[in-house]
Amino acid sequence: MNQKIIKYPIIFTFILGSFLYGCSNNNTQSPNISGNKKIITDSVEVNISPFIDAGCVKDEYSWRFKCKDAKTKELHKCKKYYYNKGLVGFNVPILECIYPEGISIYNGSSDEYVRNVGIDHIAGLQYVVYIDGRFDYIINKDALKKFAVPINDTFKAFSYVSAMTGSYPKFRMSKEWIEISKAVDSFVITKNDGYEVRLYNSQGGICCGTDYIIYAIDYKVTNDGEISQISRTKIGTVYNRAIA
Repeated sequence: MNQKIIKYPIIFTFILGSFLYGCSNNNTQSPNISGNKKIITDSVEVNISPFIDAGCVKDEYSWRFKCKDAKTKELHKCKKYYYNKGLVGFNVPILECIYPEGISIYNGSSDEYVRNVGIDHIAGLQYVVYIDGRFDYIINKDALKKFAVPINDTFKAFSYVSAMTGSYPKFRMSKEWIEISKAVDSFVITKNDGYEVRLYNSQGGICCGTDYIIYAIDYKVTNDGEISQISRTKIGTVYNRAIA
């Protein structure tokens, strides 16, 4: 499959991709750092007015949008659209596209979605952005990398690593679990050859019939978009009430 950003002309004038939570009985300590460190908090916002103008509406959750009645058919492609303020660093209107044209791990290949998401991790995820008067779909990791590079500022580094890996900032964790885990705010450290990014992720849970294992993960991203994991630290186990 030709890996690229698919563009559609606009006819008329997006987790959260999934809820991921964490907690811990241990403190998450910032690493020894040097260079310029920027704290990322939930004060950021993503402009999504083009989606609203096109006819997308919020459902009962403020982060989830229905676009089936949008005035432009290009926004009829996805089963669900999620708002994610963690994508602020791309500096364009952007939503997450869940189940694009019904694609999942069962009926699609990995070059048809950026990553898989959801409670059971079977749904395909793409991104849809609004640029130069049109909605463009970022369909896979190669397309996302092409769209984002060069990675040349802290916010873009933060959003790019989160979008590529599915790891998330502290502000997307539940308040209760933040208090238990003592997780620090996500941050980005500027280095000579790129950036270091602190995010969080989980393993297990409802999908696997186990308790949640929460990790603090430090990533390195280079200016040309290469991502590597520096460290992965278990910060706690969350009791899964669903398997009580």
